[in-house]
Amino acid sequence: MIGTSLYHTVVDPMEITKSQKRHLRELASIAYERDLSRCLNEVKNSFDKWENNEITAWDVNDKIHQFHNDIARELYKSYVGINNSIIGCNLWYTARCN
Repeated sequence: MIGTSLYHTVVDPMEITKSQKRHLRELASIAYERDLSRCLNEVKNSFDKWENNEITAWDVNDKIHQFHNDIARELYKSYVGINNSIIGCNLWYTARCN
């Protein structure tokens, strides 16, 4: 342990237990699904606009392409295969900013 404060304990990443690592992975999975759902909702909105003749099929195709090649890849890199301490920091930052 590195230090403590009134609200939480700061833990050295090298001292994280298997149970804590598993918990961080579970939290990361929840956050990943939440972010993925939010981004997929934008794609769904494009389909809704297309069905209402507000945009063209080409616009929907562009949105799908953008999602697949940019957004989904960035989300994947943010949550999969990264160090547990980075996941913890990312989750803390995301919770504070949203």
